[in-house]
Amino acid sequence: LAAQGRDVGAHLVPFSLSHDRRRDPPKEGVCQHKLFFKIDGASSNCVRNAWRRAGFERTNKGGWNLWWGRPLRFPEHKKLNEYQKVCHFPGTYYLGRKDNLARNVSKFRRSNGASSYPYLPVTYILPEDRARLLQDWRDRGERGLYIVKPKASARGQGIRLVAKPDVEIKKGASVLVQRYIDDPLLIDGRKFDMRLYVLVTSFDPLRVYVFKEGLARFCSEEYHSASGKVSNYKRKLGHLTNYSLNKRNAAVEEEGDGEGIKWSLSLLKERLAAMGHDPAPVFAAIDDLVVRTLLSVEDKINANMSMYVPHKGNCFELFGFDVMLDASLHPWLIEVNTSPSLATEWQLDKRIKNQLSVDMFNALGVCGYSRQSMKARGEPPRKETGLSERLRKQEVATGRR
Repeated sequence: LAAQGRDVGAHLVPFSLSHDRRRDPPKEGVCQHKLFFKIDGASSNCVRNAWRRAGFERTNKGGWNLWWGRPLRFPEHKKLNEYQKVCHFPGTYYLGRKDNLARNVSKFRRSNGASSYPYLPVTYILPEDRARLLQDWRDRGERGLYIVKPKASARGQGIRLVAKPDVEIKKGASVLVQRYIDDPLLIDGRKFDMRLYVLVTSFDPLRVYVFKEGLARFCSEEYHSASGKVSNYKRKLGHLTNYSLNKRNAAVEEEGDGEGIKWSLSLLKERLAAMGHDPAPVFAAIDDLVVRTLLSVEDKINANMSMYVPHKGNCFELFGFDVMLDASLHPWLIEVNTSPSLATEWQLDKRIKNQLSVDMFNALGVCGYSRQSMKARGEPPRKETGLSERLRKQEVATGRR
């Protein structure tokens, strides 16, 4: 992109943990242009600091290089030039909402066979699937737990376990219900899940980067199961791995990596190996889970890209994939976060997320450019598609006919 933009003086911008452009002015041959970021929504220190070390300044006006925060409205994309990058693809709520994720995985299975996606627990979307849920419960001898989740929430809000869905879930409730994974892999008697950071820079072709490091988040209380029956299921801190819930436990305090309720993935892999498990096939299966999940929505997102986004390189997305292992080391997808927390409450967070931010922006290939030259050049008019083609793409994007 920099090579193609010589007429506007485009230069690649390097990001670093050690070099700070505020102290050391850029040398000859390095981007000399003004660099701006714009935030509209939540952000974090590790992201803002990565930008500032690279010489970016914050702006509330146009002409920014990087946008962070809320997704742009679909028509807002049309104003982007080829050197502007926004942190969401149009339509990634197809993954971020739990009910949308379940619907798209179900569609993927119908198209490619039931065995094409073995990573999502049996799922029911209520109220429309209530009869199927209750039949499943009866078929299981009215035993077994279910986990109830709001369709669009985060940080463990509203999540609960139920043993009798016929009476514990109100008729007409608009929730997502899944079979509970009652045979999780335990470490020191506790459940855990993994947060994997997945950067997507393109859906056509699909281009995915999985960050080598990540987090394992542990329950702050032990998990109890007797004779195959889960006990004390009302005690959330032994069943739900959400850090935002478990940090409220008075016994929780920041500890070193490999201790407490938050570990690095590299330490987790070492512990798995010490337990006699080979981490390589486990994480190969997780990579497969990531790719198949993204494939389940690529047609919809590509249709939106074609209709609204003028340049293929305008959008990127950092996803947070939450994955749990069962006792047989099979990975299960818990959810996909389209705005994963990059808060740095612990030193472990700082180490992982600062490096993640730098690597992410270097992978994007962010370019500075001369705004004056860009204005003089002007943007070529975008070719309009015919009405029938626009309608067809809208049908694909919405799933309606």
